[in-house]
Amino acid sequence: MPELKTSLLTYRDDLIDADRARLLPVYLYPLHMVNVKFWQWRECLDSQLSSHSYPYYVQGTRLYVALNNESDRLPIIKATDGTELGPERLEYAPVHNPIWLKLLLRRVGHQAGRMRGYRALGKPLLKLDEWAGANPGVEAIDIDGNVRQRRDRCTTEVQISFSSVTLRKLKEADKRSGKLWSRGQDGWFSRWFADQREEQHQEKPVLYREAKKAKNTRKQRPFLDLTAPQKLSASRSYFIQQFVEAYMESAQAYGFPLQAEVLNITKYAHRHRANNKKRLASLPLVNFAVTLIDARENIDIPFRDIHAFLQPLLAQQGIDVTLLLPTKAANNLQDICFLPQQRYLVVLDQGKGLPHDPYQITQQKMYAVPSCAVQHLIINPHEMNDNSQTEQWFTRDAQDDIIEVQDDYYDYQLDDLKQHAGSLAIKLAVCIKELHFKQLMRDTRARISDYLPQHAAHLSEISLIAEGCLFTVQDDRPLVVPLTLSDPTQLARCNAILARHHIDCEQLLQQLIMHWPYGFGPQTDITNDVDKFIKRQVILLQGEQDIFLQSPQQHTPILTPEGLTNLMPLLNGRKQSYPLSSWRLPSELQDRPSLIVLRELLVAGDTATDNALHKLLLHLPQLCRDWQYVIAQHNGQSMIGFDPLRKAFNDQATHCVGGDKQIFGLWWQWLSATLDRPVYEPRVWLRTVPGLSGLWLDEKQGVYLVGELSGLKLTLTRQPSIYRWHTLRGQLNADTLMPLLDVDFVRMGSLAGRVYPHLFIRLFNELNK
Repeated sequence: MPELKTSLLTYRDDLIDADRARLLPVYLYPLHMVNVKFWQWRECLDSQLSSHSYPYYVQGTRLYVALNNESDRLPIIKATDGTELGPERLEYAPVHNPIWLKLLLRRVGHQAGRMRGYRALGKPLLKLDEWAGANPGVEAIDIDGNVRQRRDRCTTEVQISFSSVTLRKLKEADKRSGKLWSRGQDGWFSRWFADQREEQHQEKPVLYREAKKAKNTRKQRPFLDLTAPQKLSASRSYFIQQFVEAYMESAQAYGFPLQAEVLNITKYAHRHRANNKKRLASLPLVNFAVTLIDARENIDIPFRDIHAFLQPLLAQQGIDVTLLLPTKAANNLQDICFLPQQRYLVVLDQGKGLPHDPYQITQQKMYAVPSCAVQHLIINPHEMNDNSQTEQWFTRDAQDDIIEVQDDYYDYQLDDLKQHAGSLAIKLAVCIKELHFKQLMRDTRARISDYLPQHAAHLSEISLIAEGCLFTVQDDRPLVVPLTLSDPTQLARCNAILARHHIDCEQLLQQLIMHWPYGFGPQTDITNDVDKFIKRQVILLQGEQDIFLQSPQQHTPILTPEGLTNLMPLLNGRKQSYPLSSWRLPSELQDRPSLIVLRELLVAGDTATDNALHKLLLHLPQLCRDWQYVIAQHNGQSMIGFDPLRKAFNDQATHCVGGDKQIFGLWWQWLSATLDRPVYEPRVWLRTVPGLSGLWLDEKQGVYLVGELSGLKLTLTRQPSIYRWHTLRGQLNADTLMPLLDVDFVRMGSLAGRVYPHLFIRLFNELNK
């Protein structure tokens, strides 16, 4: 059964080496001894401890600081009123395990990130990328860990958590406020505080400020990028794997035997496939017409031309939907008149948050008209470029909000739109899907069996609790109600719905308490605010027996596939040049080797089928002759890299194997092993990693993964969706979860990342704001 590691770490409490743990010098500073508000400690502690390399952690009114060595000088910490805090040595005890682990994690993070100093009460910041240009900036992540003991009271897990942070370079006229970092000539960044003195003989610091909103980042670092060595090193999976390995090594040195979680996953046969020419195939879009509404600022392109451009994009995707022009064009959005039982697509050339935002107007008008559905489509080509190019059109305030947009932002021609036809086609398909489901939700005449014929039977057996709402199917209609347990009327309504699953809300809460997956139960949260508690839970009920809880863990683990670190020398090797003679094969290798020899030489031979290996055996003599021929064609060069030889060989050998990618992949692995040089295609490794494509399930641990449907590319923007489920009643199996993921309408060209009834709850909240 294939195995896959993640960034979730666990250890057994009874295996901790207490003697090693005592080697970490930890000191406690009591913050409660000084009459200072908690929020005032934030900048105070960061400013005083950022100049040191000592990690620290604040828990309530207690500050914990770890030294690197016993001989290190204790930091002097003063409150805002000048009062100096008196530290005391904290001796190790099992109750302090979370403190030790957090301090060790922050120390490793501080050493790994090329960022001196701390943010947000001791969280280290790790730099991923830096760019120049008109709007210089830095992409970074802050990193931390959550430590929780599992229900067995013996196993503890450490969840690595991180969030994106963007730094923007300050201009001369900008106010020096917010969290600031200065860039040194060595490329390292250090926290900078307003009270720092600038010596006269020193140059003015180059300052960067943390952006207010993570959504304004220049770009999101891919989950995995195998196009170049530097891009691999900044990939989230590679970066986190390096960090996790360093953290595990450090924790081991202090007696904590951390182990990475290993998933034993099985592939599940899914019905839907990626088909760009037949999107939304499971939705019966019969006699489906959508009226276009013009809400653009652009005046250069007549709206009829926009209509003529968009209609063929649907046909190219096999979506049989008719786009209509309004019978009477409105002078402005205020004059638009929506009609019942109709669908409208509002065409925009700006995003939410920009000035003159039309979303609010059109949404309000939709709410006032029963059974009509409205969706928005942004077609501005600048919105589809890399965000770094979009930034030049905006003026932002100190809070990083857009306050002005240059007029040129709305100047574009039809040819500009055609360059982004592929992206627009996908966005248009998403709009059609949203309109389909919005009308199902709003039109009381619409039926599940008509709108979702392939899924109606299974959907009628389940209920889903998520985001504080309860979804179910009643009388062939989707029904979503707020799950407000503190309201007697709503409580009675929800109990009536849950009766079909032989349970009520009170009994469900008892099941949660009884089967909570962590040692610290939810009783306190339920007592304090039951509605707030239930809003954080995702619970799936099926039939009369099965009830499952989606893991309440706060952060999704990152996949860290085996062999990922071995790709760095491969990518570096592909860029290097070698003597031409070193590329030649010894003549005896042209003889046909045995299957056993092939298996020994192939890097991933255990994943290759016997049929594929026999095909390679059959063609290997000719492939060797083709390779020798290609080498001979480059006799005039003394040094040569792999890429030109690969291109020439592919052209030469295509007639031999007919472009069979599997055979080519095995050939490059064989050549790499034979020459003892990393030259094989990185995609070969990608194909050996379980979980990256298709549906996978670890039934024992209740974990499922949803990977790509189309062919794996060298750049994977996001990792497979991964969720863990715990059983409250019944038994978890593939037949329960997989049909709720095997759909083609949640994400274009992919399966659903979460069980798809989430879609109904999301739309209910959106339509009832």
